[in-house]
Amino acid sequence: MGYCTRNLSRVLIISTILVSVLQPLSGTRILVSEPLLKKHELLGFQTLQKGPVPGSGPSPSINSSDGKSSLNFQTLQKGPEPGSGPSPCINSSDGKCTSNFQTLQKGPEPGSGPSPCINSSDGKCSSNFQTLQKGPEPGSGPSPCINSSDGKCSSNFQTLQKGPTPGSGPSPCINKSDGTCH
Repeated sequence: MGYCTRNLSRVLIISTILVSVLQPLSGTRILVSEPLLKKHELLGFQTLQKGPVPGSGPSPSINSSDGKSSLNFQTLQKGPEPGSGPSPCINSSDGKCTSNFQTLQKGPEPGSGPSPCINSSDGKCSSNFQTLQKGPEPGSGPSPCINSSDGKCSSNFQTLQKGPTPGSGPSPCINKSDGTCH
């Protein structure tokens, strides 16, 4: 009888020690897991890139003017030069992207302004017009042509505007490889 009592008291002491040690540990595990769960709550959302220039701000996003990530939104890059502002968008004269519109890059040279648009002499994009890039350097010669990756115009390609004098603004030309208007 005395032997059983001693064994029972040992079991009770060991159980008490185990409970006092394990209870805080289990509480710690719960506290650590809560922030980990919060980090993974955003799984399934697409991360969007910022612009490639320091201080340029975030890249514009379709249906997301603040550049933060949202589900199923596509991110496009800003122009590569400092101060260029966001890339122009078809049907969006302020450079912000709207749903279902395609965003194209600005010209790569400083102060080039937005890319010219077919049938739009002021360089702003209108519905159903395609936006193309300006020449890569100031005074570079004729504007690039549709289906011509080297920027030279060929027969049956449509030529987009090149300003006739520096700073004069665009002047659209059709099927003219030398940049003059007819």
